[in-house]
Amino acid sequence: MPATVLRRLTPAVAAMSLAACAVAPEPFSHVQLQTMSIGFATRVTADQEPVHGSISLYEAMARALKYNLDFKVEVMQTALRSSELRLSHYNMLPNAVVNSGYSSRDSYLSTGELNLLDGKTTAPRTTSSEKATTVSDITFSWNILDFGLSYIRARQSADKVLIAEEARRKVIHKIVEDVRSAYWRAVSAERMAAKLKGLEARTRTALNNARGLAKRQETSPITALTYERELIEIKRAAQELQRELAVARTQLAALMNLEPGSAFGLTGDGLNSLAPLAGLDARDMIDAALMNRPELRDVAYQRRINEHEAHAALLELLPGIQLYAGDNYDTNKYLAHREWVTWGAKAGWNVVKVFQYPAKRGVIEGQDALLDARALA
Repeated sequence: MPATVLRRLTPAVAAMSLAACAVAPEPFSHVQLQTMSIGFATRVTADQEPVHGSISLYEAMARALKYNLDFKVEVMQTALRSSELRLSHYNMLPNAVVNSGYSSRDSYLSTGELNLLDGKTTAPRTTSSEKATTVSDITFSWNILDFGLSYIRARQSADKVLIAEEARRKVIHKIVEDVRSAYWRAVSAERMAAKLKGLEARTRTALNNARGLAKRQETSPITALTYERELIEIKRAAQELQRELAVARTQLAALMNLEPGSAFGLTGDGLNSLAPLAGLDARDMIDAALMNRPELRDVAYQRRINEHEAHAALLELLPGIQLYAGDNYDTNKYLAHREWVTWGAKAGWNVVKVFQYPAKRGVIEGQDALLDARALA
């Protein structure tokens, strides 16, 4: 490399090296974190219908399914899997690569003939290239092995869409179940609040009377202590029940994605929905559960994905054949043909895949056995 070129490149290389060394961790500032937290808190309950009047059980379920953030995540997950499936279809198409480049030099690329006997040039210097040239080409290629693998991956992506749909169904079932439980516990809390307070007051009065009887020796100490212990247990049980029922209202508000502290009433409607289904015995209910349980369908789709993976492992043992064709153009005026078409075929075989197959097959079989055990569990 000439010394002048080296002197020109040294400052640029030094500047790039210093820029690469200047990168350091930069945590968010307190103001940035506060801004993000305020933005998240605002977006959580944005574009929601306000609560008007008292909420029935079915309205609570509808609000939870419409505004619950966990359910929104599963819906978006299903949409993402569908987009990935559409994207996988393009992997089966041929590749089309367009290249274009420009090159220049300060002197001609000249050549001469060398006499091997005396080591001297026997012909004048000639050139077949301009100082500046522009080349471009478009090449189509299609790998048959990659097409087969892409087809299998597309089928796996289709099963992942179904798995995401089952995950969405599972979240729906859980939200409906949680809303029903929290709703009736909250209704019970409203209806039993006064009764529990009255029970606590009567228990406190009875406890004072029992202690008075024991102090006046109007009953045996053992009887008084036994009665006092029973009253304390009743009082503690009433307080625990009161705390559990009081939390249910907060849980119901969270399931409906209401702002903390939002005021809302409960109608207590929908009690008839809890009536057991008539005409179904235990065997029928078990069959219905096994047919419709999202976890079992999820495992079934995963086993089908694993089966496709076994097909892909077999396909990888085959040699790959790539077909290609392209159109080329060069601005070099010394070329006899500045436009030309190329085509051909290539074959390649990764021999290591043959030795990897037994181990990969063992992993696939182990995965299938694990999924089967998970389905039984």
